[in-house]
Amino acid sequence: MAALLRRTIDEDRFPRSPQIYTLKGILAKLEPPKPAPAPLGGEMGTFFVSANHPHHGEMGTSGLSAEGAWYLYLAWMARVATEPGLIIKVVDEATGQALGNPKAELRRLL
Repeated sequence: MAALLRRTIDEDRFPRSPQIYTLKGILAKLEPPKPAPAPLGGEMGTFFVSANHPHHGEMGTSGLSAEGAWYLYLAWMARVATEPGLIIKVVDEATGQALGNPKAELRRLL
């Protein structure tokens, strides 16, 4: 039944018609929407940003908001060109997972 409703809604020529809104309401009752995944950074949105250099050691800051992590990440990335070997890592404090693409993921949160 749900598949038929979905197909009818998707193939309708007039997606803003009152009938389609009614069908979408019926579909929502048949298949409640899945809960949204937890946002990066947990409820508070805190991040740990660290930089590691072979000669200068490791430095880092925790408890940063997405905006603070973004600006610190950009500042340290500006130093990569002048300090070869500098490795920057951004970690979501809620999950302990490092962000795969910090630039894109932090920018999405701003």
